[in-house]
Amino acid sequence: MAKKEKKELEIKYDIHKGRIRARTTVIYIDGTSGRQEAYGNTQTAAKKELKAKIDKVNAEIRYGEQKLDGEITLAQAVLDKIEERKNAYDREKGREKIRDTTSSRDMDVYRNLLQPNEISRKLINQIFPRDLEKYRKWLENAQYDKCQIKDSAKHTPNLQHYSASTLNRVIRLVVAVLDDFYRYSEHKSPTEALQPFKQAIQNKTEADFLIDDEVNICLKYFAERRNEGRFPLDEIYADMFSVALMLACRPGELRGLKKRDWDVKKRNLYIRRTGEYGDGRTKTEESQRILPVMSSVAEILERRCKNLKADSYIFPNTKNGVISESNANKKLQRWLKEAGITKDLHFHSLRGSSGTYMLEKDVPLEVVSSIMGHSKTETTRKYYVAVSERRKREVVERMEVFFGCRTEDIRRASLIPFMEKGDEKVNSAVAGGCGL
Repeated sequence: MAKKEKKELEIKYDIHKGRIRARTTVIYIDGTSGRQEAYGNTQTAAKKELKAKIDKVNAEIRYGEQKLDGEITLAQAVLDKIEERKNAYDREKGREKIRDTTSSRDMDVYRNLLQPNEISRKLINQIFPRDLEKYRKWLENAQYDKCQIKDSAKHTPNLQHYSASTLNRVIRLVVAVLDDFYRYSEHKSPTEALQPFKQAIQNKTEADFLIDDEVNICLKYFAERRNEGRFPLDEIYADMFSVALMLACRPGELRGLKKRDWDVKKRNLYIRRTGEYGDGRTKTEESQRILPVMSSVAEILERRCKNLKADSYIFPNTKNGVISESNANKKLQRWLKEAGITKDLHFHSLRGSSGTYMLEKDVPLEVVSSIMGHSKTETTRKYYVAVSERRKREVVERMEVFFGCRTEDIRRASLIPFMEKGDEKVNSAVAGGCGL
């Protein structure tokens, strides 16, 4: 038996920490060699575990070759991509154990919008533009049941089409996989046929933000709650909301701030991560920015950073970890109601409120866009230029000066019917000059 085993695989056994260790040098199926070892309570168990490890490495090599040749299904390739991204984030996090919601959302769209379609079972090298065109049409008509009642007797389906952002998430995964395969190929990637869906953008109004005096009302109320200190987290929430309103930062950017991001000498705040990830990533490349801060913000940051370690969060939860955005939303909504503001706003609304407030105070659009970390000024203009009723009233007041008549006269003039005068129709108000 020993001679036969030696011909198959030369294994050396010894005792290590009370268990039998099996060791060998193995040549894998791709011609590379490496050392492997395994443990067991007996030589047979150790040998079995060692062979299982070798088989696993060979299987990974075989799978890698199939993947390189496009001989795996689209579904498997997408799963690999999701896992690859998830592991990449974990490596960067180190000791920061922060839940990554991106991978869970990727898995949701994989299960609902890729796995059910026949294209998921096609091999990567057998997917052509016509397959992607057909898949895109299927995505366009895909629906989900919004009804949450599980009892079949009471269940009434409420089918809704998926949002463009959800559809584009699965499209980005498929495109990334196919582009990776065709990157070093002489053939062109077919992904041009899988164009993303256009997102419907709802115009923002003054109801979506704090405007004019509401900004100062909130800052004052936050200061009151901070000084009151009724609950342990109230001071943290008050400071965080105040900074959000004065610096136009995203909620995740504030939740991820650490003491080392605050340069007290230069009075600069470095935005370089978000609370969801903690691994140096931000929403976009332009989101990484340096913000010079005003005295009131510097005072908050200096107070919060006092006696903190360099890697400690500036706005932590009770366990010195990343603060919950949902809890912050609940706290903000309650405080806004107590401050007399009836708008349905959330934490991210403070960022938009800050941008709108700066624009209303005639801060140049390019400056506001840079402060907010937008890659294009069109983004700032599209989402945050909300023309308030106050601005409209200002225009009307200027019109009164220009035309020399009161607003009521203008309104009344528009209601006076035309009079017939020969072959002409003349507005009596115009003919009379608004009663002047």
